Amino acid sequence: MKRTDWIIADDFDEELDENGDYIEGESNRQEAVEALDCVKGEVAQYPTAGVGMVNYMRKVSDGGVRLNNRKKFIRDSKVELERDLQENPEIIVNEDLSEFEIKVEE
Repeated sequence: MKRTDWIIADDFDEELDENGDYIEGESNRQEAVEALDCVKGEVAQYPTAGVGMVNYMRKVSDGGVRLNNRKKFIRDSKVELERDLQENPEIIVNEDLSEFEIKVEE
């Protein structure tokens, strides 16, 4: 299902056109990222929505970040994205997060 919404830039600010209007465009991937980032209970209208990626992370002694229970994170992410009507979501991630990709149909 193709979705459209206001486009959010990498700095989490809305993209504006030359007239100062919001830019609307394809938003499947953007909404998938928001679903993984959002912690359950964060959105009052949908208290059970979200994966809460931050809850799967831990700091390690070298100053980096590692993903706890990679398989559970991938499974929970797919379940949440499918519940959000994303078709055939694919999560590619390794424990040190050097590879992280969300694939959803556009």
